[in-house]
Amino acid sequence: MDSTRHDGDSLPQRAGRRAAMRGGYMASILSEYRELRQMTDEQLASELGCSVNRLELLALCREPRRQQPRFTEDMQELAAYSGADAGRLAGVLRTVDGLRALAKRRDSDDGGMLAAARDEEG
Repeated sequence: MDSTRHDGDSLPQRAGRRAAMRGGYMASILSEYRELRQMTDEQLASELGCSVNRLELLALCREPRRQQPRFTEDMQELAAYSGADAGRLAGVLRTVDGLRALAKRRDSDDGGMLAAARDEEG
């Protein structure tokens, strides 16, 4: 869900692109996963077991809370709303969360290495 405007897009598609840029919405999760897997909306919808129209609406939902039992409750609610398979949807979320954690760790490791290199120079 890129940030460019596409003529003829539906209101949910445009809103989903804005939500993806803001973060905290399923749009950002779905967008990151789709980019990682190099998928179209149609392929992602098929993987999740829902229609593209429902995928667009799912994108406008807030991300689930990560702590149990709220995570399970939120995932079931998102799956019921979108018609997606709850297990597959949870897998998408875990994949993106894992990639975000790795990127965050890599960024903090790089910062620490750069600081250590500056300390040695000084």
